[in-house]
Amino acid sequence: PGLQQGVPTGGVPTTASPSTTGAKGGSGRGVVVAHGTDTLPYTAPLVHWLFGRADFPVVLAASSAAPANARKAAELLKPAILRALSEERGVGVFVDSTAFPAVNLKFERVANAGFGVWNASSLPDLPKPFDAQACLAELDEETLRHRIEDATRSLMVLKIFPGMRTDLFAPLMSAGYTNFILELYDTGTAPGGDSPYSLREAIRTGRERGASFYCTSQQEGVVDFSLYLSAHELWKVGAVPMGALTTESSYARFVAAWIVAGDQEGARSLMEVDHARIG
Repeated sequence: PGLQQGVPTGGVPTTASPSTTGAKGGSGRGVVVAHGTDTLPYTAPLVHWLFGRADFPVVLAASSAAPANARKAAELLKPAILRALSEERGVGVFVDSTAFPAVNLKFERVANAGFGVWNASSLPDLPKPFDAQACLAELDEETLRHRIEDATRSLMVLKIFPGMRTDLFAPLMSAGYTNFILELYDTGTAPGGDSPYSLREAIRTGRERGASFYCTSQQEGVVDFSLYLSAHELWKVGAVPMGALTTESSYARFVAAWIVAGDQEGARSLMEVDHARIG
């Protein structure tokens, strides 16, 4: 469910951009993108990592249910359009007319007010958007599409659970997955030791085969590998703690890094600039 572009808004265009508003150097420089709810926690941070430094507002607007009529759709879109017509910069999100940050957005419940923000107090300390404007201006559509496809084909998200055998990583790597986002417990704990359930050994072996591992938390918390011995062991074998970033925002940051860098090694370098430290 979500808003559809082109819904009448009582004289205000549903997509405000430089070409539709005609304004120069002042208000009316922004863009509104109508978006569904399901993948919004992935799309919003991706747009943020790529356009967060833009000198015009980019706004994503969504609703938890299809608007009953055009008037209702206009009411839902109005705050987003006003933001796009404002002097604000960067990326914003509106769900049911409620404003949210673009990073660490979580789709928590299939209901009204179903979105939340994880680690809100840590938002000022999160990595900054990439300086991507020059890069994006030079990319043609086909090159951009290939970079996105290459990044997503390399990515696998895995939620750690009791009884999970870590020998499952080998066939995944053989199938072409070389970048893993691992949802750990708490602040970064996971099974250790030398058993078939040892995530430490799986990461060590994966690193030897050229894979990278980025660690987030299943809970609302900050991944810090300095707090527990089992977490510290993951850092020693090459796992990268993603700090306060959610799984969705970490996934989006990797895709954005690949778009900017153009290849896997460049993307990994950009990811590790902000997160290679222990906590």
